[in-house]
Amino acid sequence: YKNNFQKTIRVIKGTNFDYFSDKAKNIFYNENFIVTSLVDRMGIRLKGPMLENTVSTNIKSEGLVKGVIQVPADGNPIIMLADHGTIGGYPKIATVISADLDNISQLPPNTQITFQEVNLEEAEELYKSYLKEINKYSKFLNEYN
Repeated sequence: YKNNFQKTIRVIKGTNFDYFSDKAKNIFYNENFIVTSLVDRMGIRLKGPMLENTVSTNIKSEGLVKGVIQVPADGNPIIMLADHGTIGGYPKIATVISADLDNISQLPPNTQITFQEVNLEEAEELYKSYLKEINKYSKFLNEYN
């Protein structure tokens, strides 16, 4: 199955961003990753250029949040979704911003993804705009119930 979907996903730097080489950081923000068929409510496995890190890929386990992007030893990112585990031991390069979480949950296999870095203030403003849009549709739907 092929599709021509492309999506830019906005992220903030992860808690282990500094664990990755400069080359890996450059690849993460400038190359395409493909949504694989390994998608479920726990996460989305991506395929793309290998993201090398500068420390062991098995780090001390720590808490996970929805949208965090872990990078296991194979160098292919995994985006954690709604039913993700509570802890994980792979380095976390970034976290998808809240305003983009609904979008990534609906991406079909073979979608090309690029990541765009935003800072925390931008992420908060984007989330406020997202909530306004959702509330607008909610009010519209409530008028017809």
